[in-house]
Amino acid sequence: MMLAQHLAPAEQLTLVKVIDALQQVATISQFFGCLDGIFQQLLAHECMACGIVQISQGSVRPRHMLLHHFPAAYLAQIRQADGSLCSPALAYWCQHREPMAINLHDPEPHWPESMLAHARTFELVNLLSHGHTDIGSTQGSYFSFHRIRAELGPRHVALMRCLTPHLHLALLRALSAQAEHAPAMPPAPPRLTPRQREVLHWLSLGKTNWEISRILETSEDNVKYHVGRLLALLDAGNRVDAVVKAMQLQLLDAQAADSRHLTSASISLYQPHPE
Repeated sequence: MMLAQHLAPAEQLTLVKVIDALQQVATISQFFGCLDGIFQQLLAHECMACGIVQISQGSVRPRHMLLHHFPAAYLAQIRQADGSLCSPALAYWCQHREPMAINLHDPEPHWPESMLAHARTFELVNLLSHGHTDIGSTQGSYFSFHRIRAELGPRHVALMRCLTPHLHLALLRALSAQAEHAPAMPPAPPRLTPRQREVLHWLSLGKTNWEISRILETSEDNVKYHVGRLLALLDAGNRVDAVVKAMQLQLLDAQAADSRHLTSASISLYQPHPE
């Protein structure tokens, strides 16, 4: 049924303004600001959940979720071990791909009482939801509005069908902006060989190459080689810089001197370097 049949002229003007506002959304805060602002004039709701979802064999697995005044405990209770959400409403939407309007105090008979009782527990009365999928219908977005301050009917279904594509694009822009401004992941610490870890440990204690060679019972040239590799792996300019970066990367936190090197023979490291 055409939306225009359900909206008065003033409401039609508000719809145009809402769509324009959604087109201006560029961040998550702006997205929520729109939902708390002019959007309320069309759909007065108290909370919502939305996200980018993966659709497979009738199940929905969220990839990115946004909750706005929505009880996270509700999602925790319907989340399955594989990450999918077990919800009759979602299953219904996966099958029909049509907007859903559920008045929880006077629902249609086909909604299971278990779902209705669970929603009532969290006071998620009067649910209106819909999604938008790609061409292959394997990925898309899903929007679920709750605690709507009106009895839901054909007007709300038509309204949701009209607004969901605009909500979808606004959500994609907001999530994209969030990803662009997210702090860069710190670099993974380099993987060190057991010998490099030993050399690094003794470097952190201020030992010279000659002292380390005596402790590890190897040649000084071999120690020089491992020190050079450590400088390269840690992108360090000198030994002190290497130790500092190793501490920042927590490469020294679990280091401990190998007890087999802490023998009386190691006392020789305190002898002066041979000329």
